[in-house]
Amino acid sequence: MAKHMWWGAGAAALAIAGSAGSYIAFFSGEVHTESLCGTPANTPEQIATHVETLVVGTVGEQRITPDASGDSAVSLSTLTVEKSLKGTAPATLNLAQGVVKKPDGTYGTTEALNEALRPGNRYAVGVLAEEREGGGRWVWGAERADGPAADAKWQSAVDAREPLPEATCGDDVSGR
Repeated sequence: MAKHMWWGAGAAALAIAGSAGSYIAFFSGEVHTESLCGTPANTPEQIATHVETLVVGTVGEQRITPDASGDSAVSLSTLTVEKSLKGTAPATLNLAQGVVKKPDGTYGTTEALNEALRPGNRYAVGVLAEEREGGGRWVWGAERADGPAADAKWQSAVDAREPLPEATCGDDVSGR
């Protein structure tokens, strides 16, 4: 082979090796795929169907524990139960609710029928059976319940026994 061909072959090999090295450096490693599914909670009837317990009560003490980034948190609240509309509940429930940090620095939620619980306020609260690690049963829907009309709305939702629509799923693929 002529000298100039060796230089060309060397340059091509170097380019290929560099490309492969870049690919390995940036894209190698474990690929994590996760299917995220959620049961819709767009109506009081859907919430009432999905939860094991639906109660009306007043929020007492509350503690918010931010995650490492500070962008989201778990709000741990005590709820003094006034009445149970579905299932049975003790006089006081310890509740856990996922919340996100808002621009004003407070924590809230993004779903209309999952209002962030606030101390001193009365709510209709849908509660899942599972207890989270660290205590508290997960909230699956909450709405201010300021009087008999709100109580009747949520009792009607329980009585409706609306079938749930199909769970919606999405795939999350990330490299780790």
